[in-house]
Amino acid sequence: MMKGKVILVGAGPEAGMITIDGIRALKSADAILYDDLIDKDLLFEAPSGCEIIPVGKRHGIEHKSQEEIESLLIEKASEGKTVIRLKGGDGFVFGRGGEEMLALAKAGIGCSIIPGVTSAVAVPERFGIPVTHRGAAESFTVITGHGSAGRAIDFGPLAKLNGTLIFMMGIHMLGQISDELIKNGKDPETPACVLSRGYMPGEKRIDGCLADIAELAKDAETPGIIVIGNTAAMDLTLGNAPGGELTGVRVLAAGSESFNSKLDKKLSALGADVARCDLLKIESVPEAFPEDISGYNWAVFTSAAGVRGFFEGLTWRGEDIRSLGPLKFACVGEGTAEVLKRYGIHADLIPEKASGLCLGKALSGAAGENERLLLMQGTNASMALPEELDSAGLRYDICNIYETRACALDISFSIHDPFDLIVFSSAAAVRAFFASSISAAGGKDAAAGACTPNDNMPAAVCMGKAAAEELEAYCEKAGLSTDILIPDAMSVAGVCETIIKKVNARIPLSFGTE
Repeated sequence: MMKGKVILVGAGPEAGMITIDGIRALKSADAILYDDLIDKDLLFEAPSGCEIIPVGKRHGIEHKSQEEIESLLIEKASEGKTVIRLKGGDGFVFGRGGEEMLALAKAGIGCSIIPGVTSAVAVPERFGIPVTHRGAAESFTVITGHGSAGRAIDFGPLAKLNGTLIFMMGIHMLGQISDELIKNGKDPETPACVLSRGYMPGEKRIDGCLADIAELAKDAETPGIIVIGNTAAMDLTLGNAPGGELTGVRVLAAGSESFNSKLDKKLSALGADVARCDLLKIESVPEAFPEDISGYNWAVFTSAAGVRGFFEGLTWRGEDIRSLGPLKFACVGEGTAEVLKRYGIHADLIPEKASGLCLGKALSGAAGENERLLLMQGTNASMALPEELDSAGLRYDICNIYETRACALDISFSIHDPFDLIVFSSAAAVRAFFASSISAAGGKDAAAGACTPNDNMPAAVCMGKAAAEELEAYCEKAGLSTDILIPDAMSVAGVCETIIKKVNARIPLSFGTE
């Protein structure tokens, strides 16, 4: 078989700092070997069917040896695959990218490089520390905090430098680093700080001087960067330290790929630590679109996916917006109406509360006795809306314009994971979440089997009454109890608002067992 190729990609210190070329490479990957410290959201850029392989590379975390990683790269490329070696920061700033490149060259496998933003510069900037500053530091030096095998760090020349010293991966050697610098002539009062978990939940800046920083930062979490020199005393954030309203709040997004992506972006911007559990994939079925819509008076949407499916179906039939004529539009909530607005149409009807039942009641008062309604729904949709329309005697047809399919999960989550809240995008997401837990447990109902009556799970935010009822039913069956919240607005913004209200109300968030 023809040999493939390897691309060494620097991921930067967080998902937003990878380069455009890096994203393009991920989208072309057949296999990705990634380090522990990358932002895992980047893995969602991988195409369907891409092989995703964790290889660790972090102090105290089980990981593959460098030799094993190089062998894997050669093995996967020899299968004719495009292999992405995804490294945190830049792969050539203590990332051992050079070693991997030499091993690949020796094996006759092509390899290219896409640089990344190094955390040695980005993390200090995050906390308002410039690595160089006129009059304070005319240079900066980046040093590995633990040296290489059999070679000790020579602190003599380092102690004489007047610029900024940046030690990477040195948290566990902090006492030795400060002692050796002082022993070699560095002023004990030299400003020093430890930047713990930069660009990650729980990030923290610890300030001191060379003489006391080891004691002040003895409990600092990894990964961390040590900054020593005059600029370490600077803070150009001017009080605007990293963080947000939801800093430290851990949220599991359990829903469709598209919903989770939007929710992740919004919550992360507020400082929350978000894990994505992409349970469902929504695919339009344009061929289900009616051949003739001229006989309908209302198009009714219970989700954003229905709106998108409607216009994809319209295009699939070879028609456009001009064929809609006097058709009126009803949406279950503001979020769905916003999506409709992107197609240039304002909803004629939105109920006060976003639910199928309320939408049905609103339509019973708005639709004429002889008018026909076209319900754009997904397969296995809730029957609350049709049942309400039946009771009102309204005429309607259901168009299953999209399908909701379960996704194969690389990572299984359970109610016992340390999350403060779980967000369910739909009743189907609730079913898929617990089904995935059962599957991961080898067919046993892990959530129920591991619980005792009245055991608690994290608080849950459910998008709609149907999702809440599905979760309530499962909790009752499994002997679980939880606090279930339903947003006033059925949208990502509504979910965020609900979570913020709960946090501000100082209600305990974590209910998981120890």
